[in-house]
Amino acid sequence: MDISSNFDNALNTIKQGADVSVKSLKEKAKIEEAAKEFEAVFVSQMLTHMFSSVKVNDTFGGGKGEEVFRSMMVNEYGKNIAQNGDLGIANHVKEAMIQMQEGK
Repeated sequence: MDISSNFDNALNTIKQGADVSVKSLKEKAKIEEAAKEFEAVFVSQMLTHMFSSVKVNDTFGGGKGEEVFRSMMVNEYGKNIAQNGDLGIANHVKEAMIQMQEGK
């Protein structure tokens, strides 16, 4: 049994108990994921500008390698902040996306 069938089984159980369509639950899960990805990219862009003013310490390296790894580190910081919901941007984006799909 794979993850998607477990997910479908869980959704079907919820559907029977709460009379909610599986399609709308899957759509809301996609919306939530998109909102978190948006927050992660947004935070990463803010952090990129912040880290651009930090001088590289020659003791610990520098050069092209550090530039590459710094951008990767900043992206991971953004993902982590978005996953933890520290800023709460994803919640607002998710609500706006749901309202747009419902035509409100």
